[in-house]
Amino acid sequence: MRIKDYINFINIDILLDYYGDIEVVSSNIDSLDGSPKYKIKGNFNCGNNNLKTLQFSPRIVEGDFKCLYNYLKNLEGSPELVYGNFDCRFNKLESLKGDLKLVKGDFNCRNNPKLKNIDFKKEIIENQIRAKNYLTDNCDFNFEEIKEEFEKYRNYLKNKEEELKNINQKYKSLDYGLSV
Repeated sequence: MRIKDYINFINIDILLDYYGDIEVVSSNIDSLDGSPKYKIKGNFNCGNNNLKTLQFSPRIVEGDFKCLYNYLKNLEGSPELVYGNFDCRFNKLESLKGDLKLVKGDFNCRNNPKLKNIDFKKEIIENQIRAKNYLTDNCDFNFEEIKEEFEKYRNYLKNKEEELKNINQKYKSLDYGLSV
């Protein structure tokens, strides 16, 4: 079942912004297809369902985003920006790879057994997930504790991106003797 099968919005497919909370808890949905595409001006709770992916999540949630008690293996398709807390506890997460970049509240990924053996700080830095606080099974910490490493890695990524652009420009300008 998709979210649009559960929620009776008129023309939800064309909604870009939605004002209010969306609660689709314990509804047996297996897809977020039909969610507002851009922004939820409220909370979004899709917990305790059959989701294996966060594909079709809104890009921005101006409240809390809860996807706990699902079957997620990563955070691909997640919102990019969450103004409140991001709660992905009790899933099957193997990594934090995904679209999430900024959580203005707490990032809670406790109770994901396959994450217990990873270096959370490294995983968060490499995936560039910025949050006020991080709540994990291994340890809890705040952004200030990793800020310097986070910024170093961000600069490293920017430099690599710039190098690739320069290489692409260089090869685009080569003729290879194929012009007529």
